Amino acid sequence: MYRIWRVHRSSVPCPGPCGGLPDHLRHTASLGAWRPSYGLSLLHGCALITIFHDPESATSRDALALIRNSGAEPRIVLLRQAAPPRDRFVDLIRRMDLPVRNLLRIEHPLYEALGLGDSDCSDNSLLDAMLRHPELIACPIVETPLGVRLVRPAEVVLNLLPNAQAAPFAKENGQPVIDDQGRRVDRSSLE
Repeated sequence: MYRIWRVHRSSVPCPGPCGGLPDHLRHTASLGAWRPSYGLSLLHGCALITIFHDPESATSRDALALIRNSGAEPRIVLLRQAAPPRDRFVDLIRRMDLPVRNLLRIEHPLYEALGLGDSDCSDNSLLDAMLRHPELIACPIVETPLGVRLVRPAEVVLNLLPNAQAAPFAKENGQPVIDDQGRRVDRSSLE
């Protein structure tokens, strides 16, 4: 069973076709307070997706565009402006089943400046550094009812989307991802 998300009535209604549903089944595309409850199934794909996004990253922009190409409007969390709360971030890492170190942007100047490449750094030290300096967190991280992943390359997000792609799609660099029949063009990077 998937979760259906409920929100306060003061939230902005979802722009999708769910607008006509009873209040207790509506969800939103706003950044308002989300309250989980266990329901029957996914609603048509609007909003049940969260992307921890960096608008300066081409991979993050491509992943966001692929989510939108599936007909969903995700909840966007701008990762560089503020890190998620520690318990939320730890939960995401646990659900991704990744070592903490794999979420570090090793090319960032702070990585070396803070000595994060040192093998003696504990997971807690790495977490503290990432939460103090969210620009160190690799992104995008995408959370859907189908799982949570660090989405690199952007096409990996297709494994997390409940809905098919609505139209052909090419990355910003021109590389085709989805063809005219809605099929993935190159699956080799996903395996």
